[in-house]
Amino acid sequence: MKLHNLLTEPMILLDRGVKTKEEAIQVLVKEVKARYPFPLKAEDILKAVLDREVLGGTSFPTGIAIPHARLDFLDDLVVAILRPSQPIPDPVAPVRLIVLMLTSQNKPAIYLNSLSSLLKFSQKTEVFEKALACNTSKEFLDIVAEQDYNLVKVVTVEDLLTEAPVTVKPDDTLAELIDLFHLRNLSYAPVVDADGILVGEVGLGDVLKAGFPDFTSQVGSLRFLKTFEPFETLLKKEDIVFVRDLMKPIAFGCEPSASVVELCFEFLQKGRRHCPVIRGRQLVGVLSIMDILNKVLRG
Repeated sequence: MKLHNLLTEPMILLDRGVKTKEEAIQVLVKEVKARYPFPLKAEDILKAVLDREVLGGTSFPTGIAIPHARLDFLDDLVVAILRPSQPIPDPVAPVRLIVLMLTSQNKPAIYLNSLSSLLKFSQKTEVFEKALACNTSKEFLDIVAEQDYNLVKVVTVEDLLTEAPVTVKPDDTLAELIDLFHLRNLSYAPVVDADGILVGEVGLGDVLKAGFPDFTSQVGSLRFLKTFEPFETLLKKEDIVFVRDLMKPIAFGCEPSASVVELCFEFLQKGRRHCPVIRGRQLVGVLSIMDILNKVLRG
């Protein structure tokens, strides 16, 4: 099955005068309901989509938004597209194309591969701009068909990578690392050199460990230590300790072509929560166990 096989000209709505993403979703749901004999009312479908919107993560920096819902009664994947006459303001990026996806609870692979294909489509700037400038729904469909996206394939790690990874360098200070973890709500970062080559990794546990004297690793309990002394020590050293002093060798990594199921097994076997994704020695992303929750189990 190809991506363009899911699309039909009547379900590609061009240059609609919608002002918000929610308004665009309402138009798309109404159009879908008019063309498919769904047992749910339009307002129930809309509620399912908007409930998923509350969780976030459906708008992307390329200007595409992919609101979606998983519906019990569906046996397939229904796709409807709307191109607004003007970009819609959004915290991530102005939305220039909205793709509504209604999918089965039982076919996550088709959904994930469709999502991956749509993101790749939006990342091909020349192709995406051509689609945004076309005059008819048929032209839009032909442009998608030219890309020949195959949906029947193994879901790979690369399919779930949507953002540039947050990285640190060996010469960054502990203070900079703590600030980064705090501001970006992170607990892990890959360490790269000036050429983007992965040279190590550092986690929040490594940061906290820096505040404790070496002998404490040999002590079974620190109940005798009632003060914040380890944290005070840590803050005193934060400008003179560097990431290179804390980082560890890479415990394990994977290629972009690795299957998500394979990586999930590795997470469980090794008790890990993050995996750097490497092509050769070059870091291309980081996949976390939370990505599997957010993009697979609750995608």
